[in-house]
Amino acid sequence: MRLMVLFVLLVLAANVCATGADVGNTPKDLPKDAVPIENATIVNMGKRQERVSSQMSITRIIPKTAYPGEPFEVALIVKNLHNGPLETLTIDVKRPGHKYTNAPEAELMRYEGLNIYLLKWEETIEAGETKKYSYTISPSKPQTITFPVATVSDEHGNQFETAPARIDIICRSNGACDKGETYINCPDDCPTGSKDDACDGVKDGRVDPDCEADAEPDSIKPTTTTMADRVPIKKEEPGMCNALVLPILSLIFAVIFRKPIL
Repeated sequence: MRLMVLFVLLVLAANVCATGADVGNTPKDLPKDAVPIENATIVNMGKRQERVSSQMSITRIIPKTAYPGEPFEVALIVKNLHNGPLETLTIDVKRPGHKYTNAPEAELMRYEGLNIYLLKWEETIEAGETKKYSYTISPSKPQTITFPVATVSDEHGNQFETAPARIDIICRSNGACDKGETYINCPDDCPTGSKDDACDGVKDGRVDPDCEADAEPDSIKPTTTTMADRVPIKKEEPGMCNALVLPILSLIFAVIFRKPIL
């Protein structure tokens, strides 16, 4: 019996000590209705990581003009202006309808129902180092090619971009209406009426083979009418007023000149 009482006293003493330790570690600013949770797991969140501000530059270099069928180079110049190495990702948009060479394999990205193809270069650039990423485009016809912004980003979430750019693919006047040239984009080589896959719609005495019959003014024949097609003009019969004119005039003359009325 004494042993049982002693055991109970030891258990109560142990609980009191444990409770006292918990009370000593309990924050003093807890609300009065706070309920302690047993067996809670303490998670150390650590300090919030501050964003590292880095500095880079990216520039697009393209010629002002180019000719159809002749490739031109597009270059992206990326420079690390940070005081340490940066893991970079450079992205450019591939323009549809053109032949690309020396370019990385394009990755498809779908955005709001549109298919956008991206060219990517991923590389670590040392402090003060400059990298050049380039490819060539072979335009098929005279036109204006526009380039949206190209971007470079680092592992810290910083992003830098180029300005939009454009290049004019101009007609090379050589006296021949080459493939891709039309009267619209190359009138010096493709006069009106030329077979250039474009209907010019100009009345010049030459039938344009690219026009439909009803769209080519030189192939539309003027309409002619025959005697059978003409609508006969109905001859009107004289009315009562016209029938009385002659007797009235005769009466007037008889009165004036005093001649008998015939």
